[in-house]
Amino acid sequence: AGSLDPETRHAGLLQQAKILYRMNQTAAAAQALQGIPDGSLLRSERMVLDARLLIAEARALSAARQLGEPVSAESAERYRKAIDLLRVAAGFDLLENDSTSKTRYLIGVCYAEMDDTRAAVEQFYRVTENHPATEEDVAATLLRADVLRADGQNEEAVTPVSAAIATAGNPLEFSN
Repeated sequence: AGSLDPETRHAGLLQQAKILYRMNQTAAAAQALQGIPDGSLLRSERMVLDARLLIAEARALSAARQLGEPVSAESAERYRKAIDLLRVAAGFDLLENDSTSKTRYLIGVCYAEMDDTRAAVEQFYRVTENHPATEEDVAATLLRADVLRADGQNEEAVTPVSAAIATAGNPLEFSN
């Protein structure tokens, strides 16, 4: 019986961590990610999932937040760490592939959830400009509209929604 080469083992750990994350077992997902070293070819994907775990922690810390109440310092710190991690992950992803569109989108999510309207809108706009006709494009466009609407900029929110509908096309054929 042969053993798995390190990258195959790392790919298995990453897949396991993604499954655990989707099952909302964040502690177990974080533990699985610890088995993927910084030198792995999957480091960028590992960093993206690490950032998603930080976002989940920040959301949990903000769960009791009332409408209009600022994000707690502890929650904001998790979002900032996630943003930093996503920027590093994007730096490793020199080919500008799916991972880059995800990192850019998730950075926008962090800004939106920290109630930084300007930064969120700018980040979501970058996603739509740099990654047109992708799932992240549609999601970023819709979130940009939500952020604008929440900020009272209802007229400005109409254009992104129209663009997202046009990009998505036939609802029977669109998959997200």
